[in-house]
Amino acid sequence: MQSVSPKLINMNLIIRKSVILMLFLSSSLSASSLTLLIETKDSMPREEMDIQEKTRVVSLESGVMDVLFDKGHIFFNMFSLKGDDSSSESEMEVLNYAKELGAGFLLVLNPGENGAAWHLLRVDLMSGGGEGFVNLSDTDDTKKPGERWAIMGTMLAEEVVPLIH
Repeated sequence: MQSVSPKLINMNLIIRKSVILMLFLSSSLSASSLTLLIETKDSMPREEMDIQEKTRVVSLESGVMDVLFDKGHIFFNMFSLKGDDSSSESEMEVLNYAKELGAGFLLVLNPGENGAAWHLLRVDLMSGGGEGFVNLSDTDDTKKPGERWAIMGTMLAEEVVPLIH
């Protein structure tokens, strides 16, 4: 019979403790994270948008998603899931879809020329959780348009995060 070295036993214990610690940490993090479905009300199908409008929309969404990710939240983007088909769905259809996904909130973004309106809905209650508007003029006008819209998305998400806790 071959004997096991104390060094190997010690390493095995360290690995087991590390795995247990990672499992504990991941379960405690998931308990505090929330799931959101993000829908952007595009003025037209994205394939028909000019480059400036497409840059605005994608940059806005990216800014929002960066903050949500950094805060440990899980999110789905309606466009990523359904493409341009999602723009024809009613808010009730989108809420039902969010419920199917297990999302707790639906965040609707409505970008315009000078900023973006948003409203947040609780999926389980199908009721409002808040709304607002982030103005493009509140960003640094020396930056490129895509950067300004990403910053605006960050500002928007910072308004939303306190409402989902």
